Amino acid sequence: MTNINETLEEFAKSILQHDLPTIQYILQHIDKSKYPDRYKAVLDRYNEIKDNPVYKKEEEQPSIYGGFLRRLTAAMIDIVYLNIIYFIIMLLVKTSVHVTLSIVTIWPIIATSYYVIFHAKYGATLGKLKLGLQIRHLNLDTISWKAALKRQSVDIVISLLIVVAVILNLAHISNTEAINTLKDSNNLIEFANNKLSSIVYVLFQIWALSELIVLLLNDKKRAAHDYIAGTVVVVKSRIEPKEN
Repeated sequence: MTNINETLEEFAKSILQHDLPTIQYILQHIDKSKYPDRYKAVLDRYNEIKDNPVYKKEEEQPSIYGGFLRRLTAAMIDIVYLNIIYFIIMLLVKTSVHVTLSIVTIWPIIATSYYVIFHAKYGATLGKLKLGLQIRHLNLDTISWKAALKRQSVDIVISLLIVVAVILNLAHISNTEAINTLKDSNNLIEFANNKLSSIVYVLFQIWALSELIVLLLNDKKRAAHDYIAGTVVVVKSRIEPKEN
């Protein structure tokens, strides 16, 4: 992408390397009042190539943005991985009630941390990596830890509320009741059966629905958390040629 520290001459030369969709993107986002010369250079390049059939052919290529079904599949893969990890841990610590209760209590934070860490370090979770997806900033730069945290900020809040709900519920039941619940199920819901957990569940459903609606209503397939973090999910193979 373009570098704001380039001279006008360097900027004009760099514009020549971009395809029509990228030129259109720069044209939409450049601050023309602050950088009028650069805006004019981009506009001139756009007018030069917009009717060129070669560039129109490029414009008709598949979108660089990850579509709904691809992202949904990646999310399902992540859920499978997390469930496998959870049940393996439960099997390993089954003999210790206190350790098991601790894992059950903090699991929402562990699961959310998985997304933050993988997004910050690799730009993608295991599911996204498998489907060739990657999270980038709007200018297609790789994302930072700050962006990864902002992207999961709502999930972090919901996870913390679930942990509080579990702790509040455990505080009102005996060790015997907790042990009996563990014998029947390791399900977190069994340990968060109170008003707070019901409220959190409703909030989570509203958040999940808003994510879906927002994702389906914009061309770049950005979910609500992408707007919070200033990110997009792209098909990595479709942006690599532009980086070389």
